[in-house]
Amino acid sequence: MTKMRIMSVVTALSLAIALFTAVASAAGTGVMVISGGVTLDGANAPAGTTVTAALADGTVLGAGNVGDGGADVYRIDVQVDSTWEGLSANLNVGGATQATQATVVIKANSHVAQDITAAAVPGSAVATATAAVAVDSQATIVADVVAAITADPPAALKGAAGAAGKAGAAGAAGAAGDAGAAGAAGADGAAGAAGADGKDGAAGLAGAAGTQGPPGGPGTVGAAGGGGLTTIALVLAALGLAVAGYALFKVMSK
Repeated sequence: MTKMRIMSVVTALSLAIALFTAVASAAGTGVMVISGGVTLDGANAPAGTTVTAALADGTVLGAGNVGDGGADVYRIDVQVDSTWEGLSANLNVGGATQATQATVVIKANSHVAQDITAAAVPGSAVATATAAVAVDSQATIVADVVAAITADPPAALKGAAGAAGKAGAAGAAGAAGDAGAAGAAGADGAAGAAGADGKDGAAGLAGAAGTQGPPGGPGTVGAAGGGGLTTIALVLAALGLAVAGYALFKVMSK
């Protein structure tokens, strides 16, 4: 039983030592990110310019391009070996001679920002691209300045006001617009004055003659006497009836 306990303790101690060794060997490993801007001949290096991180003995740790970390920014991801921890790495720009040697200290699981200033090798593709970038930048600046002056020129550059131009010819009449809405009804007008009397109408046509009535019955026998006076009275009555009939006819004919 004692031997079994001793073997168990030895086994546990061996496992602990192995685990400690594994952890110790893993220490100093991980990824180191190096990034920054690159200036060549006073201008930002063009996109695609290569930047390399290497040890002093020439061992290349990693490389990246301008633009990998964003506009005008390079990025290098280095998988750190435990033997590199604490060493210095040189940053070199492809196609350029560094005026300032850029170095970083290797440290696992870290992010180091390091800008690089260098001079491009004359005649190299990097130098040509850098010059083009610089020209484009200067052209942009000049265009911006010209636009600003044109939009709001200084008083010294403003000329005297020109004479007023002649009035232009009258334009053609426009098309008729749509009819407007009907207006509100007006108030009633005052009553007019009474008109003058009209002229008398023309005389009416004469009426047709009436038909002769039937003969009257025999008269009663008068009393004796009177004789001639009675006859005169009848004649006068007949004349009066005739005159009255004529007068009535005249009135009716008007």
